[in-house]
Amino acid sequence: MQAAVLGSPVSHSLSPVLHNAAYRALGLDHTYSAIETAESELGSFLGSVDSNWLGVSLTMPLKEVAFDYADTCDELSTLTGAINTLVFGTEVSAFNTDVLGLVDALAEAGSKQISTGVVFALELLPDQLLSHYKDLAQPKLTVLPVMSLMLNAWLKLRTKSV
Repeated sequence: MQAAVLGSPVSHSLSPVLHNAAYRALGLDHTYSAIETAESELGSFLGSVDSNWLGVSLTMPLKEVAFDYADTCDELSTLTGAINTLVFGTEVSAFNTDVLGLVDALAEAGSKQISTGVVFALELLPDQLLSHYKDLAQPKLTVLPVMSLMLNAWLKLRTKSV
């Protein structure tokens, strides 16, 4: 079975290393690769996938255009206006797993409420950021754009327990 991260640029992604290590550890005969894909190429790529494909992870610039190819979208992708995962089956299902990953990481660290935050972002727009934190409160956020291929999103938060 196959899966991949799609986007442009994508050659710097560590996703293939992480996913392939997990597949090996689980004894799965799967492969995960990074495929350079521009917005204009997403449709033809998705049209070429066969039953060997499990799904794809999406990075910029594909997170918004993916809505054109999804049959169903979860609530978080709709709220954020960004899709980072497409799962293939009888239909193409779209998800935003960024939100839950961040919220779960903060909860695991003991944060019950975010009072302030600074986000260093390559790909997130300020209006999308607020919905990322809606379950933890309405924080006061400062968004600082960062131009670096190696940086997906760095987050520095000062938390306050309830």
